[in-house]
Amino acid sequence: MPVGLRLKGLNTTVKIIKEGASEINIKAIRDHEIEFVNEIITEGYLGQLTDDRDEIFTGIRGSMTIHLSSTDAFGLITDVKARASSEFPARTVKFHVEAQFRFPDNTIMTVRALDVFWSGFPISQSGRKEYVSMRVNYESSDAQISKG
Repeated sequence: MPVGLRLKGLNTTVKIIKEGASEINIKAIRDHEIEFVNEIITEGYLGQLTDDRDEIFTGIRGSMTIHLSSTDAFGLITDVKARASSEFPARTVKFHVEAQFRFPDNTIMTVRALDVFWSGFPISQSGRKEYVSMRVNYESSDAQISKG
């Protein structure tokens, strides 16, 4: 495949969005991975030589490394902690993760993980010359995929 037809990281953007508020100003996202998760179900029956297979979509999971470049990361932690502690009315605070992919023909595909839940916020200070980073993992029941 010709080099010019593949995407590089510079052709992608990732945003964390708090529903009902402006975009969270976390810009220094070093890497991001999103996975559409299927569970494969295997069932064997008498008289069959091989097992039957089926699949069930079970949701979205993802991870990203954020280099701390503003205090907004701590605002995200505070809001997620408050939601997890039931300090907000049930399900009133929602976060979405949006990834955009710009292809060489200028087509843009957007994947938006809806109403994500976060598993933790480890903050790493690796060394004197290293950037302070936060590796976060999230999960969601669904995502929207759209063109444009």
